[in-house]
Amino acid sequence: MLHRRSEKSAPELARILQPWAPEGKALDLGGGHGRYGYEIAKNGLQVTLFDREICCRLVKERYGDDQIKTIAGDFMTDDLGGPYDLIMLSNIVHGLGPDEMESLFPRLRSALTPGGVVAIKDMFLDHTMARPESAAMFGLTMLLYTSAGRSHTYADMRCVLERSDFIDFDVLDLRDQRFSVILAR
Repeated sequence: MLHRRSEKSAPELARILQPWAPEGKALDLGGGHGRYGYEIAKNGLQVTLFDREICCRLVKERYGDDQIKTIAGDFMTDDLGGPYDLIMLSNIVHGLGPDEMESLFPRLRSALTPGGVVAIKDMFLDHTMARPESAAMFGLTMLLYTSAGRSHTYADMRCVLERSDFIDFDVLDLRDQRFSVILAR
């Protein structure tokens, strides 16, 4: 279902990221079905997908080893490989609580090349914590089904990134696609 639902958003995200990382190596962190990584690979990047073993097997079956390399493990604790010019997290941070993000983002920073970019695709809340409504409702769902997940605000994400030494921020809001992308170097 998630693969099917990413039919439009995956190529759109790849288009958005192309100017930020036109070449080099990319990490699709928690890449699941692999469609986002596959679309980025079509732009010429060498993509590695990091996820659980079952996801890595499915990605190999769907795309083969030529299109996307895989690393199986727990991205919260295992070696991420690298260095990468781009690290992309698509629909990952809503499943993480503040403590998990404080642990993860310094690890991402150290897996990037100098000048490398982290791209976080998700649904984010504005300063009211009530808009967009889709992100607010999704955040309630995450509170019910995860131990610490939620829809995070743009400001909270920027603070976590700044504490991990990221700079040069940009936010692209694609409301028609029901997602936003936070980019940082």
